[in-house]
Amino acid sequence: MHIGKRLKEMRKRSEKSQDQVGHGIISTSHFSNIEGGRFVPSQDILYLLADRLAVPYTYFEDIHIDDPDLAVLLKEYQRIIEGGELAQIESFYHENESKFEFIPSLNQELYFSLLRILDLINANRIEDANQLYNNKVVNYVDPSQVYMLSAEIREKYFYVTGLIHYIKKNYEESIHNFRKTITLTTDPKLKARLTFNIALSLYYLYEYTEALEYSIKAKDLYLNLHDWVKTADCYNLIGLLYKEKKDLIKTEEYLNNGFDILDENESVRMYPILLHNLALLKIEQNLGKEALEILDRCIVIKKRQNHETLFNSYRAKLEIYVRNKDFELLNSEIEETKSTCKTDSDFTHLSILEAQLHRFNQQYEQYEQLMNKSISYFYDNEDWKNLKSISKEFTEFYIERKQYKKAFQIQSMDLHATKKIHKEL
Repeated sequence: MHIGKRLKEMRKRSEKSQDQVGHGIISTSHFSNIEGGRFVPSQDILYLLADRLAVPYTYFEDIHIDDPDLAVLLKEYQRIIEGGELAQIESFYHENESKFEFIPSLNQELYFSLLRILDLINANRIEDANQLYNNKVVNYVDPSQVYMLSAEIREKYFYVTGLIHYIKKNYEESIHNFRKTITLTTDPKLKARLTFNIALSLYYLYEYTEALEYSIKAKDLYLNLHDWVKTADCYNLIGLLYKEKKDLIKTEEYLNNGFDILDENESVRMYPILLHNLALLKIEQNLGKEALEILDRCIVIKKRQNHETLFNSYRAKLEIYVRNKDFELLNSEIEETKSTCKTDSDFTHLSILEAQLHRFNQQYEQYEQLMNKSISYFYDNEDWKNLKSISKEFTEFYIERKQYKKAFQIQSMDLHATKKIHKEL
């Protein structure tokens, strides 16, 4: 890191050109060399540039001097973030916001930025977190020079970078960074969290065998920490992975382990997720009536909790109605289900169910429009698993109507999805 990166950021924040900032102080070419790290300016020039950009002189002067009082404050910020109490974190940040505005030390500013990104991610302010990451991490840190940072900052750098990639669904990059973090951290809670995050990333990459290994490791780590909710989360993931591997006996065993460790506590947000996945297992076992009973119970609990995954359980119910060809029930509950949609993915899955209703009512044009829209959404978002789940039926629809060219197009997309899942592309 060098002063030029900070100078460039402040110039862009002020929406000024190099010529405007340097006018009357230094030439544009000289200014460009400072920003690029090819020239170290004198103290007098830095004073003048600081004045031009309306920042404290120390912000450009004391870039390699850590403030001991700020170090204590940053440690406290980290401790509160790790505590996870959002109201306490927000209160602490706003109380000390002025102290964080211009941090002279480049190392301390980077450390604060990494902590602030974690804070924003916890608060689900993803766009703000991503913007801060680009401005204060990507623009400041040369990946080839990361080894020059302190071990503490490297740990936070790899962890935050892993999270940013995970949010963007760049799962291979997230795994790479999480593994680096594991080698640096001595925090058992963070090791457990990272191990679980790697397992989830592998799950989304369809690497079920390796994901299973990591999820079992995470479960053992959380058991040692006596963190029963996170342990139940691991049991849930292990159950899902065994379901993907078609081992339904193991699936039920691990889901039941999750219920046991939560001691049937319905107030825990993990509890209805376990119920939901137990219902999916019953569907796989062709026990639709049991699945519906479990889903109804699950929906009641999720409503009480204002759970973010409520739509998923409504959707599972409607899919059972489609499987049972009970389109009267499907029609009666589809509007209520729509009210629980929150994301584009939710609306897309609901569109597929609406398409089934149109097909039953022989409204083939509406069916085709909704299915094409859904296929395109899954393809554009690289959701290969869900694309495959609807492509066979849609292909058969076109074949029945002797629309072989359209059928071939859907089959080609299905083949592409298959190759992506099995890493053949």
